[in-house]
Amino acid sequence: MKFSSGLLVGAALGGYLVYNMSPQQRERVAATASNTVDKVRSSSVASSVSNNVNDVAGAASNRVAGVVDAAGSAVTDAVSPEPQTGTTTI
Repeated sequence: MKFSSGLLVGAALGGYLVYNMSPQQRERVAATASNTVDKVRSSSVASSVSNNVNDVAGAASNRVAGVVDAAGSAVTDAVSPEPQTGTTTI
């Protein structure tokens, strides 16, 4: 109930103030509100990117490690001598 009455009083007071502002004052308030919204959006995007950097880096390093291991095995198989057939001559 307290929240609802506070919200109602705030909306009524805000409406009264906006109604009694000059057009220049309204433009200034609108610009300030727009700048604040843009800052919050860019901040949340930057926060989201920084939070996900570790996940992306970990996935990429795992992928690269798998490819390097596979390439190393392929090279090792290619350069290793062929297995001998059981008889040795001295």
